[in-house]
Amino acid sequence: MKSKHYYNLPNNSIGLFNKRELQPLVGKCFTICILSFSCLLSFSQIYPTFSINETGGTIHVAKYGAYPNDGIDDEKAVQAAIDAAGDHTVVVFAAGTYNFSAPDDPARGRSLTGAEAHIKVSGKTNMTLRGAVDETTGEPTTVFDRNLLFYTNQPISSSFNRVSILDARNNHGVKIENIAFKNKLHYTVGKVLSIDSTTITVEIVKGYPMDNGCPVASANVWTWDGVNEGEEILKIGEPSVTYGDNVGHFFSLLDAEARTMQCVKKDNAFYGKASVGDYVSWHYGWNAQGTVYMSKNINIHLENVHIYTALRSALFLSYNHNLYFNELEIRPENNRFSMSPRDGVHASRNTGEFVSDNMYIKGTRLDGYVVTGTAATVNIIKDSRRFKFITDQSVRDFSCLNTPLYFYDNNIRHKVPVKRVNYVSHSSSGSVYNVVTARDIPSFVDNSTTLIPSGLSPVTVIVKNSTFKSIGGASELYFCDNVYSSNNYHENIMYSPVRLGANITRNHTGGNLEFSNNEYKDCAWEGNFYKKKQHGYISAFNLSKVFSNMYVTDLVIQNNKFISTTSATSMPPIELDEVGNVLIRNNSYEGFDKYVQLWDVYNVTNED
Repeated sequence: MKSKHYYNLPNNSIGLFNKRELQPLVGKCFTICILSFSCLLSFSQIYPTFSINETGGTIHVAKYGAYPNDGIDDEKAVQAAIDAAGDHTVVVFAAGTYNFSAPDDPARGRSLTGAEAHIKVSGKTNMTLRGAVDETTGEPTTVFDRNLLFYTNQPISSSFNRVSILDARNNHGVKIENIAFKNKLHYTVGKVLSIDSTTITVEIVKGYPMDNGCPVASANVWTWDGVNEGEEILKIGEPSVTYGDNVGHFFSLLDAEARTMQCVKKDNAFYGKASVGDYVSWHYGWNAQGTVYMSKNINIHLENVHIYTALRSALFLSYNHNLYFNELEIRPENNRFSMSPRDGVHASRNTGEFVSDNMYIKGTRLDGYVVTGTAATVNIIKDSRRFKFITDQSVRDFSCLNTPLYFYDNNIRHKVPVKRVNYVSHSSSGSVYNVVTARDIPSFVDNSTTLIPSGLSPVTVIVKNSTFKSIGGASELYFCDNVYSSNNYHENIMYSPVRLGANITRNHTGGNLEFSNNEYKDCAWEGNFYKKKQHGYISAFNLSKVFSNMYVTDLVIQNNKFISTTSATSMPPIELDEVGNVLIRNNSYEGFDKYVQLWDVYNVTNED
């Protein structure tokens, strides 16, 4: 199995570090101190206990005609096996590559219904999809390989939405283990040979495609790591175009034998960031649903799942309850130059527990791990204990019974327990709920007061023992409450590795957040996407104009290691704006002149 490093975690649990690239952190025994004025949780209370009851026997996909390594499309056969499987059943895949090459045309990607995904799991109870594993390395040896179609000389803006390889909806208990998902390469890499006033010419790296007329959806500039032969890192200190539609930029084949391609320069695109000798990678198939898409499920468990060469998001999660990941890897194929998914994990409007252990995320062109919650506004007040609220985004008919509401006044949270709540309706702009509280709402509440309905977001998010590397955005991005991030390693992250506070379109600022015993190295040289002058390795600010009075609250930053070996930024690694109730202590800093920058904050204890 995979080689591990072992470290002490709270309550004497064992932390498993992926040896592949995670540099051992300084061994420390530590106790998590959760600073929260509303709740107090421990890892022992919220560590997952969920398991799948596999009492229904097994089904081998070979029985339905799905055989690995034969080059024949396996979509219909795999789907037949899944459809035939009853509850509490394990669907077994042999080692090898299963092919999915059914026509990937515009008709298959017009909606998010999941009806046209390559593999569909729907309405099942306690179903497991189980692949094979290499007993020496621990790597999954069952591979789902999708052969995508790409269209040359087509503007990215008019490209269609590719469907998911796997779409799981409306299930109660789904486990996926020992399976790798991959797509045909939809990005390529070239060494810059020349740049002049009108063109950029590159030599395509051996093994990468040369598709004449391929458009540029987004691009990154890379440097070669001479220490670790064969590994590339983002060009530290230089910005990259991590996401966007550079309409009109196309690479044409110049000389097939010499493996050269050329792009005519237009406006200020990625080639303005590159120099002769750098490597440039560009992505030309971005428009897609998640490679793995999961919605409206209860109890999802991913064990030793790898996703290579994803498109828009590697793993997209919405409206699920309880998510547990162990040994999830999202990275470029062969761990080489990346121009792969926009986001690694994108989780929006999920509830319950969300626990991720021993992840490895590398090379996403925007963010590695994103979890968003929901904010709301009081809509109609009937009396001091009865009112309606409307959420900032559609959350449909999620239940938020027995969960408190948090009202905001002058940036301060006010907790009110809920007696009864029922869903009324939803539209694309938000969902309406009727609420009866257990005690009177605060006197300042009116028809425009903002609040957090805690039952419409995860009850807790735990990320531990994980590696984030060479990411063109943020590593961890949270717009939700109750986040515990510990024993993680971040290196070469272009924006802030940890970004807190509401975005323009995601209005939950978050509260009860702790970041402990993590290591952050050579990050944030580009500054934040929305605040270019803010470069913190851990940063917080609120961009929402609708919910402008919400501050990040109850934040602990302790026992972390911050390292800068470059001159890319002289800004402090902790930079906080619009934050209250903060504890900063016992962190170590290497290569920084200043450690902490505080802007609009209140009640901050800074012991560093």
